[in-house]
Amino acid sequence: MKDFEAYFQQLSEIKETWEIYQIFEGERKKFLSEVQGYNAEIQAHQEILKDYRRQIREAKQELESIFALKQKEEIELEALKENKSKQKLKNIIKSLHQERQKIKEKKHEFMPSVLKEVEVYDQNKQKQTLQPVYNIYGEDLYKKYRVNLKESRELKNKVMELELENMQLKVEIRDFYTEMALKERTEFKSKEEK
Repeated sequence: MKDFEAYFQQLSEIKETWEIYQIFEGERKKFLSEVQGYNAEIQAHQEILKDYRRQIREAKQELESIFALKQKEEIELEALKENKSKQKLKNIIKSLHQERQKIKEKKHEFMPSVLKEVEVYDQNKQKQTLQPVYNIYGEDLYKKYRVNLKESRELKNKVMELELENMQLKVEIRDFYTEMALKERTEFKSKEEK
């Protein structure tokens, strides 16, 4: 507005139309150069803005890939823990089977029977093998002992099976709790992202 007032004041001094045309032409060129300057500045800022948007997009993609990698690593870690616990159970089962085999092999050593030979030292301190004249304990006692030994082995095996089942249940409970914790974390993270 001030520029127009200045032009109106100059009208009284201007005598020719080409002078008016020259003033307007000068102002038009000045205006066009200012518009070009603004356009160049806008273009430069748009390029900077595009660059910032690209950087933000790349950062988001990198963050998503890091988050996916983290989730993958957590899943692998849980799988390793589970494999470790399974391997422990396998080792325990293997040792129990080996122990059972040893018990079966030594079964004959533990089973009491009638005394058939006795080693004694004579007066010359030499070892001699003798047969007993009569049985100290009757055959009924040996049978009862065998039955009790068999029952105790069965009970021991049952206790081992129950302990193994108890350990398996503990592992399942632990896995269940970790699964629940993972679900809670993912739900919490999804809520945070929203």
